[in-house]
Amino acid sequence: MSVKIENDLLIQARQILRNRFGYRDFLPGQEQALAALFRKQDILIVMPTGSGKSLCYQLPSLVLKGLTLVVSPLIALMKDQVDALLNWKIPATFVNSTLSGPEISDRLDRIKKGQYRLLYVAPERLKSKWFLEEIKKLEISLFVVDEAHCISQWGHDFRPSYLLLKDAIAFLGKPQILALTATATSEVRRDIMASLFPKKPELLLTGFDRPNLRYLVKTLSTDSQKQDEALRVIDKVDGSGIVYAGTRKNVDELTEFLKSHSVKALGYHAGMEDPARAAAQDAFLNGKIKVMVATNAFGMGIDKADIRFVIHYNLPGSLEAYYQETGRAGRDNKIAYCLLLFSPADRYLHEFFIRNNYPPRELIRQVYQTLLEQKTDPILLTYKQIEAALAIRVNETAVGSAVRILEENNLLERLRSAENKALISFLIPAGQALQKVGNRSQTRKKIITALMQAFPKTLFQENPVALKTFGLKHNLEADQLLRGLHALARDKILEYVPPFRGTGLRLFSKNISPDRLPIDFKSLETRARREYDKLDRMEQYAYSSQCRRKVLLDYFEGETRARKCAACDNCLGWGRIENSKPSPKKKAHKLIKADGRGRDTEAEKILTHIQEAGDAKDRTQVPALIRYLLHENGNVRRLACSALGKIGDPSATQALLKCLYDEKPQVRQYAQKALAQLSVRETRPRLKHAPNTKVEKQHNRKIARHSLRRITRYPKQDK
Repeated sequence: MSVKIENDLLIQARQILRNRFGYRDFLPGQEQALAALFRKQDILIVMPTGSGKSLCYQLPSLVLKGLTLVVSPLIALMKDQVDALLNWKIPATFVNSTLSGPEISDRLDRIKKGQYRLLYVAPERLKSKWFLEEIKKLEISLFVVDEAHCISQWGHDFRPSYLLLKDAIAFLGKPQILALTATATSEVRRDIMASLFPKKPELLLTGFDRPNLRYLVKTLSTDSQKQDEALRVIDKVDGSGIVYAGTRKNVDELTEFLKSHSVKALGYHAGMEDPARAAAQDAFLNGKIKVMVATNAFGMGIDKADIRFVIHYNLPGSLEAYYQETGRAGRDNKIAYCLLLFSPADRYLHEFFIRNNYPPRELIRQVYQTLLEQKTDPILLTYKQIEAALAIRVNETAVGSAVRILEENNLLERLRSAENKALISFLIPAGQALQKVGNRSQTRKKIITALMQAFPKTLFQENPVALKTFGLKHNLEADQLLRGLHALARDKILEYVPPFRGTGLRLFSKNISPDRLPIDFKSLETRARREYDKLDRMEQYAYSSQCRRKVLLDYFEGETRARKCAACDNCLGWGRIENSKPSPKKKAHKLIKADGRGRDTEAEKILTHIQEAGDAKDRTQVPALIRYLLHENGNVRRLACSALGKIGDPSATQALLKCLYDEKPQVRQYAQKALAQLSVRETRPRLKHAPNTKVEKQHNRKIARHSLRRITRYPKQDK
């Protein structure tokens, strides 16, 4: 494309920006993104939350010829997004599982007539060959992938359905691609480019810094302390805000607490009915309440610029989630506060989530075995019923995860839920169906004819049918209708899913042994470890004494820089807590030194906790001490090794072995001492590394040789 055409399109886009959207000029990065698109370049855009990513495809949809197809995982928000675009007089629509077959066909017909320029779809929709065939008939000018980090197994919200997009793009003739995300590390960015784009795209990275946000962390041990602190901040800060809690129970309890203290607050979580969630969201967006207390189910696509604070009542599961959720504050570029109320116990909630999301191989095997034993097709069992049939004790969430993993590996499919309605779709053309039935059954012919009348354009799609209403309309008795549908399904004329309060399941094959499931369990283990690693990084942020902004930017930008923002609690020296002097009976470790004002830094409080755990030989603290081995402060790692050696729990062996390769010589030394105290024979091969390392100091080599001799004399078997 010539420079002149590119400039003409940019001028046209700028006019639409002013006249249609009411904005005076582009935000940073937007014009650069549009210029790349108008040059017909594929592009990956990484912009912070609230920086105007959506305009990067909404404007081109009005300038370029053809349809802009937007793939988004946010099914619950599609209607809101489309309604907002219609208010801007942008002809947009969506297709997802909330629509019936006739509604989907009607919208596709309207697109063919040029009535819509922008179409939102969920990634799962592109699994339908029928839908892809219909979309292929259209002129697609731009294929947009929103929340592109979902395609990466190393991202914080991996969705296997995104892996189908590259094939869908190829099937559609390789239209121009635009991918957008706000939370992609350098590793995730590389993964997106390799997994989505046919050739290397342009990368537009506008930066991750939000200078107007003030990052604060306060360590509190009880819910009552957290409630009091949240209330204090809410009372002190003018304007509205969001409080994120880790569970529905916490949302409900905190909402009631705030209401009891005259704060206008409402709750929001997935356990609420749709109308209640919609009413709460509208009240927040329209300024009728000050505080929205919510799980992470709230916030995606929320367009409210004047949020003055985001409080995390519990530790988020990753820095990506934390960055995305805090990014909803201060979109008007005015100062906003991001407060994390941290308790070390918060970690256990996320460990519970990770264990449930990645269930053990045996659970997946047993779930598959249970499904294999069912005689019905489809299988109409709730997760609770599956759980009751298993030989091991688990919860519904873990069962749901096992079903999800089986689906990801093409062993079964979850059928679209349609409460109190049957789902009916034809397997052969209606005319051929009538011929196949012939004169054998007038009832079956009557059912086929009635379905042809009810769904003339969508016979091959899953059509929800209220059987009672359908039977009355076409003079069919209930028993007569059911027998006819079962017979037609048995003859492979149509597919019939009976009404069911839940999601039906269908196995693709019954010839696969539960003991030989074609699942990459090592990959699942790797993904689980990544989740634990992300949790470790989030916890390190909470414990860190460095500049908060530096920790976030180093993580996302992939390089370490010297920074001091002068706008977070660590840089300003806020949040220091008075600490009592050590008991005269027990001398404080030499690493723990109070500053000149008699107050301890966050790291010093951790060191005190570690020393007390080691001196008390408290085995309940072993998991926490193992986590401290990952702390950024070398003294914390060093003293944690010492404490684990004193406690002598063999479960710490593997974590201590990793410390033999720590960058700090003294950490390596303390790890060697601790392993000697554990006296586990299996550590000998790894300990041999230190005495043979030329760069190691003579003192450390001596310690290592002593450790080897001790293990040889007093070996314990590794458990």
